[in-house]
Amino acid sequence: MKQIRIFLLEMVILLLCVNISLHALELEAVAGAGNMAFDPESEQALDNRQFAPNYFALGHISLKGKYSDMINFSIGFEHDAVLRSRILGTVGLNLDHLIFSVGPFFGAFNTPEQPLNAGITGALRLEYPGIIFGTISGSSTLGSQTSFPGDYTQSAGEVSLGFWLPNVIPVLSINAKSFTKRIHETLLVRDELIRYQFSADVFSKNVPYTIRVDMGYESLKRSYTPGSADKTETDELKSLYLGFEGTWQVSTPLKLILGLEMPVFSWAEQPMKSPARDSALFQFHAGAAWKFGGKE
Repeated sequence: MKQIRIFLLEMVILLLCVNISLHALELEAVAGAGNMAFDPESEQALDNRQFAPNYFALGHISLKGKYSDMINFSIGFEHDAVLRSRILGTVGLNLDHLIFSVGPFFGAFNTPEQPLNAGITGALRLEYPGIIFGTISGSSTLGSQTSFPGDYTQSAGEVSLGFWLPNVIPVLSINAKSFTKRIHETLLVRDELIRYQFSADVFSKNVPYTIRVDMGYESLKRSYTPGSADKTETDELKSLYLGFEGTWQVSTPLKLILGLEMPVFSWAEQPMKSPARDSALFQFHAGAAWKFGGKE
């Protein structure tokens, strides 16, 4: 609950700080929660104990806009169970079939010892409109040292390939993200999530509703390295999952968002034991987007 309160406070602060008078802006705010995560305060592997759900907050606030048809920008705050909190800002360049964006990000208030941790993020998208598109994106903290207690690194990357079909956009993607933190001089902890996903966005002309279906396989890990890499112990939970997200264009400026995801089947890598059969693992989110000042 403490993490959820801090997360909500950070979102409110960011929203109050944003005051940009440009045309073609879109403000989006999404928040939610889940319980498919390892205990972020744990300092030792579960070994032969059972995986137990741990609740966490998730969500983001973002502001996107255009300077022109060629140049766009975005700033935002995001939080999840693996990467924790980040503030991001990018500037993008649209060159017909090529879209490129780059900018800084800051790990924000994840540890008292490191209130801000600088990094860089970027993305490249190639597309042939109406037929096919592909995207490569990545972000990483500058430097890879975790030299003092409370120091940490964040990294994420994604590769995706999609197609435009009548009333549906299928996408294949691989997504990986990690958070590595030095707990104290003799313990390094790493959280990692890898996903292989198929998504399908279903829509229809002149209908204000859209639905996205996600399904795939994921590997969630938490590793403990007590001084020597040879002694690393890792807890790993694998899952086949299914998710849905729906949007409703209530009016010209307002869109509502609602999503839910649950594992269809989960199993642990030994020696850790799988979750109890009656465990209800899930994550959900809800939010809204508002467009104002200019054309899309």
